[in-house]
Amino acid sequence: MKKKIMNILVGGPAGSGIESAGLLLGQALNRDGASVVIANEIMSLIRGGHNYNRVRFSYFEEVLCHDETVDIAVSLDQEGITEHLSQLSEGGVFIYDSVLNVEGVEAPKGVELMSVDLSETAKELGGDIYKNTVAMGVVLGLIGEELDFFEKLLRERFEKKGAEVVDANLKALRAGSGFAKEARFELEKGTEFAGEMLLNGNDATCLGAVAAGCKFVAAYPMTPASSIMHTMAAWGREKGIVMKHAEDEIAAMNMIVGAGFAGARSMTATSGGGFALMTEAVGLAGCAEVPCVVVNSQRVGPSTGLPTKTEQGDLRQVMHASQGDFPKLVMAPGDVQECFSMAFDAFNFADKYQIPVLLLLDKYLSESSVSFKAFEATDLSIDRGKILDEAGVAGVSEGGFFKRYADAEDGVSGRTLPGLPGGEHVTTSYETDEFGDLLEDRENRVLEMEKRMRKMDGILAELEKPVLIGAPAEEAEITFVAFGSMKTTLEEVVARLGETGMKTNILMIKYLVPFHAEEVGAILNAAKKAVLVEQNYSAMLGGVIRENTGFDFKEKILKYDGRQMDSNFIINKLAS
Repeated sequence: MKKKIMNILVGGPAGSGIESAGLLLGQALNRDGASVVIANEIMSLIRGGHNYNRVRFSYFEEVLCHDETVDIAVSLDQEGITEHLSQLSEGGVFIYDSVLNVEGVEAPKGVELMSVDLSETAKELGGDIYKNTVAMGVVLGLIGEELDFFEKLLRERFEKKGAEVVDANLKALRAGSGFAKEARFELEKGTEFAGEMLLNGNDATCLGAVAAGCKFVAAYPMTPASSIMHTMAAWGREKGIVMKHAEDEIAAMNMIVGAGFAGARSMTATSGGGFALMTEAVGLAGCAEVPCVVVNSQRVGPSTGLPTKTEQGDLRQVMHASQGDFPKLVMAPGDVQECFSMAFDAFNFADKYQIPVLLLLDKYLSESSVSFKAFEATDLSIDRGKILDEAGVAGVSEGGFFKRYADAEDGVSGRTLPGLPGGEHVTTSYETDEFGDLLEDRENRVLEMEKRMRKMDGILAELEKPVLIGAPAEEAEITFVAFGSMKTTLEEVVARLGETGMKTNILMIKYLVPFHAEEVGAILNAAKKAVLVEQNYSAMLGGVIRENTGFDFKEKILKYDGRQMDSNFIINKLAS
């Protein structure tokens, strides 16, 4: 069977290395020149439950997102048979460990059930730990791939564990390939994707932060943001970054506010539950006008919810974090490239406007690995904003005292870093006068409040205006509207519908606060048909758009079962 795009699923019990197996397969295919997307689904259990990875790839065309329908599935446990057999496409192969019970199991039309002695073969090589490698060998045999590139990766991965482990893995791979007998799929090869990186949204966010000169990270582990702190810790010594594992999220947020006050570009990363604890200190940053960056990678709520699944349910929480009014910037990248570029921009905006900047990701974007061209970093420019020297301080001082919160036309007062002569001042969570002294009179409150909020006009003017992806506005039959990780799925939808002759486009909302009300309203009011697409129950983005523009969506595609919608889901919803 000839295929332009292949989709492979590997499933098994939590704790058995399923995630590593999928990542290894994806990395090997990426190195071999394929465009790859790796999307994992894991349980919140250390052992037990059922995990699975999808590896979707093509040597012929760019792969943008995952697909629920698979060509080859591997099941290492009984639950995998129940959950994944129905997901096979016609002509697909379902590989299962021969020790599993398939009595009464009926394969979908055109799907082959393939029994393989995974457990027995692994046992002969040293134990169950090798089952995944045997399974990878079967998969590579079925798609007619040479083993060389995978063997090279195995050597690199396991060389520190010694020659015996490397040799056992190589034998397991070859044994698995032998079970395939002959290739069942023929991959079309065309456009080369050699040399592309394979990384996820969290990694790309870290790269953007490092490029921006982030020097302090404080965080407490919380899925799916935890890998940000792990990565920044790993790079800390080389890049001069202090990574502090705080005792909780309250401490982490307060620490980055302190670091921002001291002049270090600072960041924390969490998910909704952790962000709930941070919100008072987010307000502290807003009141004290201290720059800092907060990454919130959304998962399913409320409360603990489904801690290892994906959703877009924290939008309102992040937009309205902390009490009172204060300037902030809420950004929602849609793909790996935007995770990098918007993370970089976040630090510039934070410094320039002396505000907390909130970067909104989700589990799917944070943890799905995508092959991508190397980021262009030559034109990146760091802007530290109004950091004053001694001469600058003299210009905004009165009676020998520095006006840290001096009135300014753009709302941004000059700031000093600790230790600058003449620039000493008090920063507090209370409302203050221009000198930073606590003052409760009404005239001062109005002056300082209006000064701070003028920043929002400057921020909005700098933000990239919303643009349509896909068909020109006057030609599009449907305009899809979404934010965050829905971007790549919708790009595939637009491409697929285009193949049928239907012209569509996408309006991605990248900036939630402040909001491009005029531009978004004009686009939606001119659209022939607008369809809202979100991963939450309440259509939160739709509500934000209605509040800002008055536009009310008649058609919505929503999903909130913890699993990211794919292009089939959206297209089927359009047809129903």
